[in-house]
Amino acid sequence: DVVSHFNLYPAAFDAEFGDVLGGIIDVQQKQPRTDRTGGHININTALTDVLVETPITQDQGISFSTRRSYLELILPHLGIDNDNFQFIQYPVYMDYQGKYVNYINPDHTLNIIINGARDTLTFNIPEGSDNALKQPETMGIGDIKLGFDSQGIIWQWDTPLGHQNRLALGKLVINNQTSFGDGILFQGKNTFT
Repeated sequence: DVVSHFNLYPAAFDAEFGDVLGGIIDVQQKQPRTDRTGGHININTALTDVLVETPITQDQGISFSTRRSYLELILPHLGIDNDNFQFIQYPVYMDYQGKYVNYINPDHTLNIIINGARDTLTFNIPEGSDNALKQPETMGIGDIKLGFDSQGIIWQWDTPLGHQNRLALGKLVINNQTSFGDGILFQGKNTFT
């Protein structure tokens, strides 16, 4: 409910995407409502998600959505642990998206966007298991923590000749930590502005 359109350009794409090689995935967020308050709550067997959007004025709106899994409550009852792999913390994921829009005038729009996500999982590869015998360095506790947070501001304006311009500033912080037993550790924090 927060995506206005999704396009995949595998090779031939417009000049607006610049001088790049490869394919492009173009995902654009829906603008928040400025006419009335709305939203939804969805609860299903794997997760719950919530979306709320509301006008601030007739020219401004805000939306926020989040979702969170509760697989850690369901998976223990499915008996998926075995002699080779045991969960300590079952997979948990959550994400959030927020957007503010201000239609300054018919030719100028300002958007402020926030996004983020977290994924975690902890497991054990027991000593003597097939996995530990094949790759001894992975034996023991494994821990995966992945996440990112981003913020951006986009000013869009239309020219009298019908061209559309955008000025965007943003920041993206990616945090990753993955370990397997005593032998393998990947850890990184990257910041892009």
